[in-house]
Amino acid sequence: MKIVKPFKEYEVKKVNSKCYQLVKIIEEFPSPEEAQEALANLLERKSLESRIQNFNYVWQDILSSIEDCNTIETLTSKKPNVIENVAPEGLLVTTDSSSSQLVKKEWIKNAWEALVKKGSITAEDIPGPARIRSSFIMALLAGLEYVGAENNPNKIYISIK
Repeated sequence: MKIVKPFKEYEVKKVNSKCYQLVKIIEEFPSPEEAQEALANLLERKSLESRIQNFNYVWQDILSSIEDCNTIETLTSKKPNVIENVAPEGLLVTTDSSSSQLVKKEWIKNAWEALVKKGSITAEDIPGPARIRSSFIMALLAGLEYVGAENNPNKIYISIK
């Protein structure tokens, strides 16, 4: 026979205290609709934050974004990069000046991880051998709905919105 202890009084008070704090915050909104909208935005942001931590989700978003348009223009010079094929190891990309090259999924993942870690990156922040395709990788990531591109006088930055 197993004896189960009831909730500790401290735990109940802790939950009630958090509920009370939440109610107080909600009451500060001018209307229930605005409170509901703010809560929905918060939940959406939390969902996005957990999604961007997992590169597998990001990779699926990348693949979805290139389904309709397989040409990615670089952010500065607008040079077209045509994605000819999607392979398990990456994307086969052709440009006007080069034949098909594999842009490894691992390179894109490393760039993504640098972006998540720093919040904002330039092409110089893309690590290792991926730097040779940094313009394409930056443009590819900037095509995601939760990544923005900003053109400063000397550099292009991408950042998580």
